[in-house]
Amino acid sequence: MALVIIAGGITALLIAALVGPVFFHQHLIEVENSPGTTFEHAEAAFISASTLTLAIALGASALTSLAVSLILARRIGASLGTMSTAAAQVAAGRFQARVARPRVGAEFDELADAFNDMATRLDRDEDLRRRLMADVAHELRTPVTTISATVDALEDGVQQLDPQTVEVLRTQASRLTRLAADLAAVTRAETGALHLGRQPMTPQDVLEVAAESARDRYTAAGVELVVEASTHLPEVWVDADRFGQVLANLLDCQSLSARSREDGVVLAGAL
Repeated sequence: MALVIIAGGITALLIAALVGPVFFHQHLIEVENSPGTTFEHAEAAFISASTLTLAIALGASALTSLAVSLILARRIGASLGTMSTAAAQVAAGRFQARVARPRVGAEFDELADAFNDMATRLDRDEDLRRRLMADVAHELRTPVTTISATVDALEDGVQQLDPQTVEVLRTQASRLTRLAADLAAVTRAETGALHLGRQPMTPQDVLEVAAESARDRYTAAGVELVVEASTHLPEVWVDADRFGQVLANLLDCQSLSARSREDGVVLAGAL
């Protein structure tokens, strides 16, 4: 719009300075032999030259406006077309689509940046979802295989339904229940319905609770579980259950690693 105004003003000034006097002088020559006073002839020449000059200036301004509008319309249309194509790719699940900043205005640049941020978050969430599904499938495989093998052994009479077998089945069923609860917690977290009951706790208490819940598994594996935490650390606001799950998962991983290496001591380090 500023370019159109400037172009129109410059065009009108040039026309008035260059074309106006020529038309004014030519009109005086044409009417000098006609009847009437010199003032009337000058007035008529001025009106004719001004009208023609203004018409030419307005025409040039209109052409300039049309050219600028076409250029901007093509740039905006190309930018929106690119963004529409990228949006269709994202809708089809190809979250790697990105758009370049069109440089036709701050609003369009902000829109392109917002679209790229959205696509980046969707791509990251999709990657996390795939990893979660892979981890869940891996976690489900062990208890399901154990339960299936135990049931087959019971049917074939290879194994008896003794207290030890019941304990194995109960442990694997509990593991499946925990996995289902974890999946439900992830779903609630994604929908914003997960409530965190935070409360002040000392790091020593947090670690002791997590270690106590895993101590039996470590003892069964012949591993001594030791907690070391400074008593001078400040309290932290945590959800004891959720944070306990995090530490329990870490301890489970360490327990499996310790079994494979037959270590004697595993240390749950300071928080």
